[in-house]
Parts: sequence; structure tokens; C-alpha cells
Amino acid sequence: MANQQLLDERMNVLGSVRSWPEEMLARLRRRIEQGSDDALYRINPFDFAAGEGFEPGLTLELMLHAARADLFQMQWALVCRGCGEMVLQHERLNLLEDHFFCDVCDR
Repeated sequence: MANQQLLDERMNVLGSVRSWPEEMLARLRRRIEQGSDDALYRINPFDFAAGEGFEPGLTLELMLHAARADLFQMQWALVCRGCGEMVLQHERLNLLEDHFFCDVCDR
């Protein structure tokens, strides 16, 4: 269960960044309040946009700002295109390597 006071504070920070569609903020809040830890751990901005009928680019922007407001922790992952294994993961995009090797499938 979400800490309502903390959630209010962080949603207010997110809302102050720009003028987001009210329904978008309301659905994000509802997802945080009602979503399981597993569902929130792997939330995907594009899946959220498709499921809620929002524009993907705006939803990605919302999620990036939500991470900045400490509603989420953003992780960037490199996934092997051969086997689908997550090979590397970083908190900052600029830390990702240009090339990587997958130990699972030797690619």
C-alpha cells in the first residue's frame, strides 16, 4: 500500500513540472495505488500508454519526470536480441555500453 502523504507530495512535484492531462495523472496515481509491487517494478511507459489510450511520447515524458520526482526508479537495460536475457542494467542512460556480449547464448 502506498504512503498517501508521500504520494501526494511526489504527485504534486510531478504536476508542477508542466501541465499534464488530468486523466493521465489520475490513472498513473491509480496504478501506483492499486498496482502490485511486481507490476510497478517492471512498468513500461509504452505498455502503460497503450493500455490507457495515451500518446506514447507524452507518456514516456511523464514517466521520466515521475522518476525525477522519485515516484519510480528508472533502470536502463540491455537485452540480448538473440535469447532475450537481460545482460546489463544501469540507472543512467549514458552509462550503457555501445556493445555487449551475452554469456547465455554467446552472442
